[in-house]
Amino acid sequence: MSASKGKQATKGNKQIIEENVATLKFYRNMSLGSSVFFLLVTCIFFEPFAALQMTMTVLTFAIHGASFYFMTMMSRPQYTDSGSIIDSGSDLNIEGGIAE
Repeated sequence: MSASKGKQATKGNKQIIEENVATLKFYRNMSLGSSVFFLLVTCIFFEPFAALQMTMTVLTFAIHGASFYFMTMMSRPQYTDSGSIIDSGSDLNIEGGIAE
């Protein structure tokens, strides 16, 4: 009837790295998709080259880029010279984590 209680299964470093790559691809695609959609709607229905419109567009793109860069830096793994994993970086998919 109830879910089993106890210790949650831990993930290995390789699994964390693979999931972080997939998460970064998802957020990159969502950011680019929303930016392209915004540009299309703006060019079709509004005056796209007004000063305020351009300023807000550039600011929005800068925030998207900075957020993606921050997530990339958080999840960057560290390797030894022989190629083994020292640190897998922050897990972007952890529940209640900073990446949420």
